[in-house]
Amino acid sequence: MPGTRYRPSRWLRNPHLQTMLGSVARRSVVPETERTYLDNAVIEDITTCDGTVLRARVNRHTEPAPQVVLIHGWLGNDGSSYVRSAGARLWQAGFNTVRMNLRDHGDTEELNQDLYNSARTVEVVDLVDQYRQRNAGDTAVIGFSLGGNFALRVARDTGLPALAVCPAIDPGDTLHQIDHGPGALVYRNYFVRKWRASLVRKAQAFPARYDFSRAFTLRSVSALTDFSSAITQIFPAPPPISMPTICPEMRWRASVPPSLRPRTIPSSRMQPSAVCRAASISSKRTGEATTPS
Repeated sequence: MPGTRYRPSRWLRNPHLQTMLGSVARRSVVPETERTYLDNAVIEDITTCDGTVLRARVNRHTEPAPQVVLIHGWLGNDGSSYVRSAGARLWQAGFNTVRMNLRDHGDTEELNQDLYNSARTVEVVDLVDQYRQRNAGDTAVIGFSLGGNFALRVARDTGLPALAVCPAIDPGDTLHQIDHGPGALVYRNYFVRKWRASLVRKAQAFPARYDFSRAFTLRSVSALTDFSSAITQIFPAPPPISMPTICPEMRWRASVPPSLRPRTIPSSRMQPSAVCRAASISSKRTGEATTPS
């Protein structure tokens, strides 16, 4: 696809600095267009086929429109800056949006007794399928990081088109990078702190069931993962998504309905401000197509 390769300002070329500034700055400054989007959202608690309750924030237009389900990354939520900005841009372009929360994310620890596990695919697939059935227009899925991994699994199981932004293809390797890769001290402390906070809320919601005192002595994401897996004792670690499922350029699945036309988006152009345009979907409501610039 023709276009200029994205190059950030010289002082922003360190990818770890981009990640950190994007997280801090966008959390403290919410554009007015996003505020309108957030104010118009409706909170819905959905019971899936296995009895799990998942919470989503939904923005619908008054007229039938195509729909995009957004899945946040690990320890993110429906209000994460990248989910908000992508959802707001899609909504402004005429789409219905569903910003779902994975189990135990977005302060929803009290909704289910069992702990979150990244191998819990069924509940996520069923939630997406329920929203697909409710919507008059076509449905697609966008996932970020571990949410991208979920999006690919949803696409595999439902046939829906999915865009995976920086997906965690191999969760085991991702954990290793958080604990030992570049910037590990910052990333590890960030995720350990957020995970511990989630475990505190879980224990407060179900004090007779959980005692996480040992977890608070653990200082790595890998150790906490082993601890959590030992408690759940129900799922193995999710297998890596096979590479034929997603190409290096990050693209929509080829088989999509006419109103969800695929476009190939080079990873170098997946700027935070352009994430939603990467969907490149023709809106039934507006009759227009958004394309990456």
